[in-house]
Amino acid sequence: MNFLTSILAEISRRYPGCWQIVDDMRERRGHKGFPNWPDYCFLPLAGSFAIVSGGDKLTTRQIMSYGSDIARLGALAAWRISQRIYRFDPALFDELWNTTVTDIPTEIFKRLPEWCIYIEIPRPPVRGVFVHLECDANTGREELRFVFDLVDGKLDQLLPILLHLNKKTVADSLESVYQEAEKQALAHSINVAVERAESEIARAKILPNALSLVLYLCSINADYARPDAPLPKRTKRGLRLFAPDTPTILEVGINVGAALRRAYAYCRENDADGAGSPVRPHVRRAHYHHFWTGPKTNQELIVKWLAPILVNIDKGEIETTKRAVEGG
Repeated sequence: MNFLTSILAEISRRYPGCWQIVDDMRERRGHKGFPNWPDYCFLPLAGSFAIVSGGDKLTTRQIMSYGSDIARLGALAAWRISQRIYRFDPALFDELWNTTVTDIPTEIFKRLPEWCIYIEIPRPPVRGVFVHLECDANTGREELRFVFDLVDGKLDQLLPILLHLNKKTVADSLESVYQEAEKQALAHSINVAVERAESEIARAKILPNALSLVLYLCSINADYARPDAPLPKRTKRGLRLFAPDTPTILEVGINVGAALRRAYAYCRENDADGAGSPVRPHVRRAHYHHFWTGPKTNQELIVKWLAPILVNIDKGEIETTKRAVEGG
């Protein structure tokens, strides 16, 4: 966790006073001509742009050069307030990593549990990813922002990728990511190394895999204690949010992970050798299911992760595990 604290310190050294400026911008939200934005967005990236640029008007070339820092600062400012690290049980992580996300409406990501989360990803060269929601202060365009943390642990190795939420489904948004990465890599030689890295991450399907982890955290039956929103404290300058001193771990999937391991162990122990025997005990892959609920004028999108289904297993011997796996 020290590496995340170091990254926060590094960006605050690069942009002195940035956290105070962020607080001031949030305090001015919607007042005296200052833009307003939805509650799910901590601070639009226009705020990060103002900090990185020092308030100056940048050329197109400068914007391309500073673009990654704008995205990094935006994610870190939102994550700094809670500093929670979401750590998935290994068995659940593996299942989610291989669960396909396709026709789920992108609206579900507005159920993100915090302004910004950090998910551990034990898949080199990626160590983790920051995820937060963005709402453009001028156009209102909504995005799900990812900043991938590479194993080097340096600020300049945080690679941003965005997912437009104006697409109908996750699959449509992913296709847009691939097309944009290629377009930017060809159009802007100044930033070609970063754009190629982003494209490679997307093409290696790290982004779809990471999306599955995020989608699980937005699911109604996810196995974790959804955190409360941070409470501001009253100061002489009004209500303020104070960052914790150190990051904390939030465990995800302890119960489901244990059930999965029991189910897999049962399948291994009862694996017949074939030759005329019935279908061997096995686990059918997990998948996501979504539906809309409520009146037509105010419907709510619900997503559930349907855990692996145990097939041809002695119900008397493993009923407890079966209920745990299928029910989450």
